[in-house]
Amino acid sequence: MENSTKNKFFLMVLFLCVTASQFLYGQQLNLTGKVIDENAQPVPNAKVFLAIDSHFEMTDANGEFNITTNSALPVTNPFKNNARAFFENGIFHFSTGKTQMLHYHVFGLNGRLLYKNKIEMNKAGNFGLVVNSLLPASFPNALYFVQITQNGRIFSVKTIKSTTSHSAPQVVYTNKVAIPLSKKTAGTIDTLIVQKTGYGNAKVYISNYTAALSPIILRALIDRKAVVTRHNITYTKAETKAPLSVGNGDMAFTVDATGLQSFTGNYDYLTLSTLSHWGWHSVPNTNNYKLSDTYKYFDYFGRQVPYVYMTMGKTEKDEDYFRKNPHRANLGRIGMELKTSGGSNAALGHLTGINQQLNLWEGIISSEFDFDGKHATVKTLVHPDKDIIVSSISSPLITSGQMKFALRLPYGSHDADGADWNNSGGHTTEILTQGTGFAVLKRTMDSTIYYVRLQWSNGTLSKKENHYYQLTPSGDSENFEFSCWFNTENNFTSPPDYATASTECAAGWESFWKEGAFIDLTDATDSRAPTLEKNIILSRYLTRIQCAGDYPPQETGLTYNSWNGKFHLEMHWWHGVHWAIWDNLDFLEKTLDWYKLIMPKAQETARVQGFAGARWPKMVGPDGRESPSPIGTLLIWQQPHPIYFAEACYRQHPTKETLEKFKDIVFQSADFMASFARLSSTTNKYRLEPPIISAPEASTNNPNPAYELTQWWYGLNTAQKWRERLGMGLDSTWKKVQDNLSPLPTQGDVYIMEENFSDYYTKCEGHPTTTAVYGMMPATPLMDTTIMRKTVEKTWSLWYKWTHAWGWDCGMIAMGAARTGRTDIAVDVLFEEKLGFLSNGHNIGLPNQGTLPAYLPGNGSLLLATGMMAGGWDNDGGVYAPGFPKDGKWNVRVEGFVKLE
Repeated sequence: MENSTKNKFFLMVLFLCVTASQFLYGQQLNLTGKVIDENAQPVPNAKVFLAIDSHFEMTDANGEFNITTNSALPVTNPFKNNARAFFENGIFHFSTGKTQMLHYHVFGLNGRLLYKNKIEMNKAGNFGLVVNSLLPASFPNALYFVQITQNGRIFSVKTIKSTTSHSAPQVVYTNKVAIPLSKKTAGTIDTLIVQKTGYGNAKVYISNYTAALSPIILRALIDRKAVVTRHNITYTKAETKAPLSVGNGDMAFTVDATGLQSFTGNYDYLTLSTLSHWGWHSVPNTNNYKLSDTYKYFDYFGRQVPYVYMTMGKTEKDEDYFRKNPHRANLGRIGMELKTSGGSNAALGHLTGINQQLNLWEGIISSEFDFDGKHATVKTLVHPDKDIIVSSISSPLITSGQMKFALRLPYGSHDADGADWNNSGGHTTEILTQGTGFAVLKRTMDSTIYYVRLQWSNGTLSKKENHYYQLTPSGDSENFEFSCWFNTENNFTSPPDYATASTECAAGWESFWKEGAFIDLTDATDSRAPTLEKNIILSRYLTRIQCAGDYPPQETGLTYNSWNGKFHLEMHWWHGVHWAIWDNLDFLEKTLDWYKLIMPKAQETARVQGFAGARWPKMVGPDGRESPSPIGTLLIWQQPHPIYFAEACYRQHPTKETLEKFKDIVFQSADFMASFARLSSTTNKYRLEPPIISAPEASTNNPNPAYELTQWWYGLNTAQKWRERLGMGLDSTWKKVQDNLSPLPTQGDVYIMEENFSDYYTKCEGHPTTTAVYGMMPATPLMDTTIMRKTVEKTWSLWYKWTHAWGWDCGMIAMGAARTGRTDIAVDVLFEEKLGFLSNGHNIGLPNQGTLPAYLPGNGSLLLATGMMAGGWDNDGGVYAPGFPKDGKWNVRVEGFVKLE
């Protein structure tokens, strides 16, 4: 395949018929087809090659070709029987410059696998996988051929039946094989990447043993950089309500108009903080409170069940302590100290000529401003692999002595910015090492210890006060650089300078944008399309810098502390599942390891309450301990989430290793779910009974919430699949509960939130999770598609009444609308005013009330909904971008998506 820096094109190979009436063992092949561009226009004079074979034909004026040739690599039948081989043998994929080989051998009569088939990747690590079975052993005697596609890491196999040379294809079997690569590969096996300098001399490669092709579509690869960079954020004034952030997934740094944290007092709506996934602090428990002190006992059919609780309207000291600790701590504030030529301190309002840009493709903020008649340029980034803030500054304010830099280090706090600036005596900062251009500091806050390495290009570091250090440039140059590295260990190496760090940062971000899935709305003519594309791109950026750590993220990520900096496991769905379908599974998968770490606590909670398995907490820190709450500890919709996450991992890595790694999470979750459901002696059905609070948080006493019942069926069913995959028998307890779950509550021809909630559509309160029954969840036997469609339609017709809607509600409704064929609603809801966004891309929780100006579940739900609409879901009929309307206004281009379950 020729190399070129020109545009790349996809070759869409559609298998429609088999032209050979004889068995294809070295027989003559007749390949016919047509090459068209993405606008369905014929491409003349394109070279159509056979892979491996040098034979090619040119397309005619109508883009059509006809190749008659003998197979270059004939397949022989070593079994001396009537086995029919229709596999592509020797497929070569050159998209990354590495060879990727798939060896598929011979199927015997009736579809019996006679050869094992092997997938080999000559990539870093040299991975090989043997697949023992792709087809069942009971196919009738007919013509078959196999279509193998690749989407990210997933290889999908379709066996297609055709009884005559011109009959329509019939898919008779599908299966998937996943390759756990450290790097993703672009494109698909039957979608070959073609590089071209113009349609006229395009080179199209076709694998040997491919039967007749019609049509072949040349689809241009998306110019991802162009799409991303057109949504770079540019500010020409200090946007105090929507500051910009840089980060690497483990640490984020939010800045003001100077590109640093210089005027924090002006940013109280969304604070300027330096937060990390690892930086946690607890105030000492001097009163020796016990978690059991917070128990409130609820009657559960004659049994007293303890819940970690916080009294509504009244907070006891023990409840308050466990709710606020541990909390995420602000690691430090790094800012400029500007003075006028007369020696007065600068204010934010003194800055003029502001021009600040976030380069999304490179992950770097460039800030320019004028002060006291002098210009300043500041570039700021966070290193992609280390928690280092690196900044480069150029300004005559340096040589005039008017610009210095300060590092201030606070005591930890549960407050919004994670800092207590008034408790100087509660912590210590000591310089462990200091030399020319660098210093290492040790931070001690009670049991929390971390280290800071400062490095600078020229100048001196001086201690001004406890926890306050000033960097003064030497003044002989207008250029100054510094870096600040935060770490849990004093094991620093020499940090990179700005030039090196910026190169590494740009490379890391380019890799992110290129490796995952992608949506391009360039060709969409709906006037709202640019806004949707911008919200998608900015949401991808924000979730990458704040939701890609080792723990589930908090609702406000690493921007500021909400709920004392703790994360909410019911929100982990919105924070995490989009990573799977956008082909960034690693970011979801690594958080599952944390569930394994906290499993003993989850098991203890279940045991104390009289249930089996593990009951996952709701509002937690990294220690996994439940936090007192009048609502959170009674929620149950987070219980099946780990099963769904594990299944998402298995769908892309269907190996025994995946099963062994996460089976305990799956089985312990299922054990709790089965034991929590209560058998009714009246209906002989299993019910989800109070004390529970369903996901909408709109009531406390109603049983059988519709969404949670669906989750229970899905979770138990999936857990049984895991047992089968591991060669274990079905769990009879799980099966009994699953087979006898209560029906979903209805009112007329629609679902309602909970049983007995008859005024659900009158009150219109809480999250409309009835739309999640077949949206967030795949189809289950509990769900009727006709009722589901009417439920979505009724919810949407009343959506204007929902006064407490949060951002993730919109993505949830869109998913339900897409699955039920109401793609118009799926799009419209993504522009609902309740899904508000700030100029920095942050979704606003409860926008009508101004609550939570950085609500990442809203961003995650947008990505999950649009990813599903673009990439599809199981049993979506194979329609391209099935969730977008086919009205001519939403011509979307998508790459690399993994189907939602």
